[in-house]
Amino acid sequence: MKFTHTATIPFAADKIDLGEWLFTMSNDEYKLASRQHRGLGTFVEKGARGMINVESIGGVLVVQHYREVEVRPGFVQLLSERSTAYVMHIVRIPMWVRWTTWVMPETRDTSTLWSMVETTMPALLQVMIWATGLPWFLRRHNAEETAGFAADITRKLRGHRERRRLKRNAR
Repeated sequence: MKFTHTATIPFAADKIDLGEWLFTMSNDEYKLASRQHRGLGTFVEKGARGMINVESIGGVLVVQHYREVEVRPGFVQLLSERSTAYVMHIVRIPMWVRWTTWVMPETRDTSTLWSMVETTMPALLQVMIWATGLPWFLRRHNAEETAGFAADITRKLRGHRERRRLKRNAR
Protein backbone atom coordinates (compact mmCIF):
# COMPACT_ATOMS: atom_id res chain seq x y z
CA MET A 1 0.00 0.00 0.00
CA LYS A 2 1.20 3.49 -0.79
CA PHE A 3 -0.41 6.80 0.18
CA THR A 4 0.74 10.34 -0.63
CA HIS A 5 -0.70 13.61 0.66
CA THR A 6 0.29 17.26 0.58
CA ALA A 7 -0.22 20.37 2.67
CA THR A 8 0.75 24.00 2.12
CA ILE A 9 3.27 25.78 4.33
CA PRO A 10 3.28 29.61 4.17
CA PHE A 11 7.09 29.80 4.11
CA ALA A 12 9.69 29.40 1.39
CA ALA A 13 11.06 25.87 1.04
CA ASP A 14 14.61 27.02 1.79
CA LYS A 15 13.46 28.12 5.28
CA ILE A 16 12.41 24.55 6.19
CA ASP A 17 14.80 21.97 7.63
CA LEU A 18 12.80 18.76 7.84
CA GLY A 19 15.53 16.78 9.59
CA GLU A 20 15.85 19.38 12.34
CA TRP A 21 12.07 19.65 12.65
CA LEU A 22 11.45 15.91 12.78
CA PHE A 23 14.16 14.88 15.21
CA THR A 24 13.40 17.70 17.65
CA MET A 25 9.64 17.11 17.64
CA SER A 26 8.29 16.55 21.14
CA ASN A 27 5.83 13.85 22.12
CA ASP A 28 3.15 16.53 22.70
CA GLU A 29 3.77 18.11 19.28
CA TYR A 30 3.50 14.67 17.67
CA LYS A 31 0.19 14.03 19.40
CA LEU A 32 -1.17 17.40 18.20
CA ALA A 33 -0.53 16.46 14.56
CA SER A 34 -3.16 13.67 14.54
CA ARG A 35 -5.90 12.35 16.80
CA GLN A 36 -4.51 8.85 16.19
CA HIS A 37 -0.99 9.62 17.45
CA ARG A 38 -0.32 8.02 20.83
CA GLY A 39 3.39 8.56 21.39
CA LEU A 40 6.78 9.44 19.91
CA GLY A 41 10.31 8.86 21.04
CA THR A 42 13.57 9.64 19.26
CA PHE A 43 16.97 8.03 19.73
CA VAL A 44 20.48 7.78 18.31
CA GLU A 45 21.95 4.30 17.90
CA LYS A 46 25.31 3.57 16.30
CA GLY A 47 25.44 7.12 15.00
CA ALA A 48 22.07 6.93 13.22
CA ARG A 49 18.94 8.71 14.37
CA GLY A 50 15.65 6.96 14.75
CA MET A 51 12.20 7.28 16.19
CA ILE A 52 9.49 5.09 17.59
CA ASN A 53 5.92 6.09 16.73
CA VAL A 54 2.80 4.62 18.28
CA GLU A 55 -0.51 5.21 16.50
CA SER A 56 -4.03 3.83 16.66
CA ILE A 57 -5.38 3.83 13.12
CA GLY A 58 -8.90 2.53 12.54
CA GLY A 59 -8.77 0.59 15.79
CA VAL A 60 -5.44 -1.03 14.83
CA LEU A 61 -2.51 -0.24 17.11
CA VAL A 62 0.62 0.39 15.01
CA VAL A 63 4.15 0.59 16.46
CA GLN A 64 6.89 1.75 14.10
CA HIS A 65 10.64 1.59 14.71
CA TYR A 66 12.05 4.04 12.16
CA ARG A 67 15.69 4.60 11.27
CA GLU A 68 16.95 7.40 9.07
CA VAL A 69 17.81 6.39 5.51
CA GLU A 70 18.40 9.82 4.01
CA VAL A 71 18.06 13.21 5.66
CA ARG A 72 18.63 16.58 3.97
CA PRO A 73 17.06 19.94 4.86
CA GLY A 74 14.17 19.51 2.39
CA PHE A 75 13.95 15.71 2.38
CA VAL A 76 13.66 12.92 4.95
CA GLN A 77 13.29 9.20 4.36
CA LEU A 78 12.81 6.82 7.28
CA LEU A 79 12.47 3.05 7.20
CA SER A 80 10.88 0.75 9.75
CA GLU A 81 11.65 -2.83 8.83
CA ARG A 82 10.02 -4.11 11.99
CA SER A 83 6.77 -2.25 12.48
CA THR A 84 3.96 -4.16 14.10
CA ALA A 85 0.21 -3.73 13.74
CA TYR A 86 -2.10 -5.23 16.36
CA VAL A 87 -5.56 -5.90 14.94
CA MET A 88 -8.12 -5.73 17.76
CA HIS A 89 -5.03 -5.53 20.01
CA ILE A 90 -4.74 -9.32 19.62
CA VAL A 91 -3.59 -10.36 16.14
CA ARG A 92 0.04 -9.32 15.58
CA ILE A 93 0.95 -8.39 12.01
CA PRO A 94 4.57 -7.60 11.13
CA MET A 95 4.91 -4.71 8.67
CA TRP A 96 7.60 -2.91 6.73
CA VAL A 97 6.98 0.86 6.52
CA ARG A 98 8.84 3.56 4.61
CA TRP A 99 7.95 7.19 5.32
CA THR A 100 9.26 9.85 2.96
CA THR A 101 8.55 13.53 3.42
CA TRP A 102 9.83 16.46 1.41
CA VAL A 103 9.12 20.12 0.66
CA MET A 104 8.78 21.68 -2.77
CA PRO A 105 8.65 25.41 -3.47
CA GLU A 106 5.32 26.69 -4.78
CA THR A 107 5.88 30.44 -4.81
CA ARG A 108 8.62 32.64 -3.41
CA ASP A 109 6.89 32.57 0.00
CA THR A 110 5.06 29.23 0.08
CA SER A 111 5.91 25.58 -0.23
CA THR A 112 4.19 22.22 -0.27
CA LEU A 113 4.91 19.48 2.25
CA TRP A 114 4.64 16.02 0.71
CA SER A 115 4.22 12.89 2.80
CA MET A 116 4.36 9.40 1.33
CA VAL A 117 3.83 6.26 3.40
CA GLU A 118 4.49 2.82 1.91
CA THR A 119 3.70 -0.43 3.72
CA THR A 120 4.14 -4.10 2.99
CA MET A 121 3.23 -7.14 5.02
CA PRO A 122 3.01 -10.91 4.54
CA ALA A 123 0.64 -11.72 1.65
CA LEU A 124 -1.64 -13.94 3.74
CA LEU A 125 -2.18 -11.13 6.24
CA GLN A 126 -2.96 -8.56 3.55
CA VAL A 127 -6.40 -10.16 3.14
CA MET A 128 -7.13 -9.56 6.83
CA ILE A 129 -5.92 -5.96 6.56
CA TRP A 130 -8.16 -5.25 3.55
CA ALA A 131 -11.12 -6.89 5.30
CA THR A 132 -10.71 -4.54 8.29
CA GLY A 133 -10.75 -1.47 6.04
CA LEU A 134 -7.30 -0.44 7.25
CA PRO A 135 -6.20 0.95 3.85
CA TRP A 136 -9.02 3.50 3.99
CA PHE A 137 -8.07 4.45 7.56
CA LEU A 138 -4.38 4.70 6.61
CA ARG A 139 -5.17 7.03 3.70
CA ARG A 140 -7.31 9.23 5.95
CA HIS A 141 -4.65 9.20 8.68
CA ASN A 142 -1.87 10.23 6.28
CA ALA A 143 -3.98 13.18 5.11
CA GLU A 144 -4.65 14.29 8.70
CA GLU A 145 -1.07 13.97 9.91
CA THR A 146 0.37 15.69 6.81
CA ALA A 147 -1.83 18.71 7.56
CA GLY A 148 -0.88 18.47 11.25
CA PHE A 149 2.84 18.28 10.48
CA ALA A 150 2.56 21.29 8.14
CA ALA A 151 0.79 23.21 10.92
CA ASP A 152 3.57 22.28 13.39
CA ILE A 153 6.29 23.41 10.99
CA THR A 154 4.39 26.66 10.37
CA ARG A 155 3.99 27.33 14.11
CA LYS A 156 7.70 26.80 14.70
CA LEU A 157 8.77 28.98 11.78
CA ARG A 158 6.40 31.78 12.87
CA GLY A 159 7.80 31.55 16.40
CA HIS A 160 11.36 31.69 15.08
CA ARG A 161 10.53 34.71 12.89
CA GLU A 162 8.88 36.48 15.86
CA ARG A 163 11.89 35.80 18.14
CA ARG A 164 14.21 37.28 15.48
CA ARG A 165 11.97 40.35 15.16
CA LEU A 166 11.92 40.88 18.93
CA LYS A 167 15.70 40.48 19.12
CA ARG A 168 16.19 43.11 16.38
CA ASN A 169 13.80 45.53 18.11
CA ALA A 170 15.58 45.10 21.43
CA ARG A 171 18.85 46.44 19.99
